[in-house]
Amino acid sequence: MEDTPTPSFPKKKKSHKAYLPQEDAVIAKWAKRFKSSKGWFSEAAREINQTFYEGRPIRNPNGVRARWMWYIDPVMEETSWTGEDDSKLLKLYFTYGNNWEKISRELPGRDPRAIRTRWKTLSKTSETIREPPQGQLDITNFL
Repeated sequence: MEDTPTPSFPKKKKSHKAYLPQEDAVIAKWAKRFKSSKGWFSEAAREINQTFYEGRPIRNPNGVRARWMWYIDPVMEETSWTGEDDSKLLKLYFTYGNNWEKISRELPGRDPRAIRTRWKTLSKTSETIREPPQGQLDITNFL
């Protein structure tokens, strides 16, 4: 008997279910009540699953955390980037490298993803920003 290889089928991607405004309200409620503690993401996910999805595990704590941090949190800005913001981003980039989390602590209201996206936009439009600012020692010649 000859062994024939079984055909491999591509795995079906899980479909992403958009958050409902009611789910955002539950997340905001939990954040307001327990923002200082760390376990509220799982509690919020559990409540959302029980309330809207008959207990099926549709929402998980990581997704709830991401939803809060990147979309619902009122601290996050959605304003346009100014020249001053860009200058500060460049300065922080040359200080911290591509550690977007550290840079976001220095740019209040901007999440790490938005900062990374802005950096990529700036780096595509100008090659000069890849060089350190004037006055910094370039050690590549000494290596």
